[in-house]
Amino acid sequence: MEEASSDDTTPSVDTHSSELEPSTFGRAIAVRWKAIAVVAILLLAGGMLYRQMSPYYSNPDPDLSIEGHIVEQVAEGLGSPSCLHWVDSSWLLVCDRG
Repeated sequence: MEEASSDDTTPSVDTHSSELEPSTFGRAIAVRWKAIAVVAILLLAGGMLYRQMSPYYSNPDPDLSIEGHIVEQVAEGLGSPSCLHWVDSSWLLVCDRG
């Protein structure tokens, strides 16, 4: 019986109070990666939009710095053509951006 009484004097450990709470560290990493992915997608979309719209933002300067070449104005009111190609000495083919 002495053994039974010695078991009664040992302090009991409460197992319910020592439960571990789930870590929020993994959740914070997931949120950080989602934010990085959203920023990367927005940067890519912005870059593609800028690439498509950039021809309309500026008017090119027709000055040439190459020796032996001159700029001669042959037409007006063309807007902002994307290509000019001489078919022969009197016909100029103009490509529109739109």
